[in-house]
Amino acid sequence: MRSATGGLPGRIVIVLGFGEFFPEFTEAKDWFYKEYGQGFMVDQEGGGLFFLNESDEDLEFTSRGKVDAS
Repeated sequence: MRSATGGLPGRIVIVLGFGEFFPEFTEAKDWFYKEYGQGFMVDQEGGGLFFLNESDEDLEFTSRGKVDAS
């Protein structure tokens, strides 16, 4: 995905409300869920982490990562 913050690529690491998250973000997921209830966190290359309550027209989904089924 690409974001409005400089058009840098990133990956979604937490999706609140769906219980989807990378394991290394378990503690962050719990805190953000208690604080906001919904939204998603993006790990942006060269830009760090940022959290959004909802998507907007400046975010562009570019690809889906591979799922490890093991």
